[in-house]
Amino acid sequence: MKKTILIIVILVIAVGATVGIYQWRESRSENKEIISSFNFSSYRVYFNSKYGFSLEYPKDWYVVDKPEFNTVFFSSKEEKLPMGGVPLGARIELNIIQNPEGLEPKECIEKNYLQNLKQEIIKEEKITIGGRKAIKVTVAPRTGPVKEGPPVIVCLAMNDYIIQINYTGRDTGLKSGYFGNLKNLEHFLSSFKFD
Repeated sequence: MKKTILIIVILVIAVGATVGIYQWRESRSENKEIISSFNFSSYRVYFNSKYGFSLEYPKDWYVVDKPEFNTVFFSSKEEKLPMGGVPLGARIELNIIQNPEGLEPKECIEKNYLQNLKQEIIKEEKITIGGRKAIKVTVAPRTGPVKEGPPVIVCLAMNDYIIQINYTGRDTGLKSGYFGNLKNLEHFLSSFKFD
């Protein structure tokens, strides 16, 4: 009788171990599929040595650096407006704004963006970028002949300056337009690193 119980216990342990090993192997192969489905090579790194940060942007996007304005544009299209040279298409605009008054991120958005354009906030989120507190707001889109998605503004306060990131886009129905590029904004924000 004792031998029978011992054999049953050994069989239960062996079956349990076999099932456990099988499930572990399956979970590893699922993780490999998830990792391999994300194409890390589809991004380039932008590094700003003056302010000590880096981020990733889509490798097929264009970078227009305007150091005289402390602004960098990341755009899905190379064409630019003739007057100011602002890129068309979906774009992420990164501004470094001096902050001698010590404004908080929301105050910065209200002063530097909403005051001028008279747009209302339709969504507000507290987020973290590169380990630092930030605010992300979506504002009502401008009305007019050009279809444009609702602008997204992100601000984070540093010691004596603010990093403001604006996301806008035209061609709202196209995959390469506003809605098709929201994932690029999320990757842009999540890849932000400070030295």
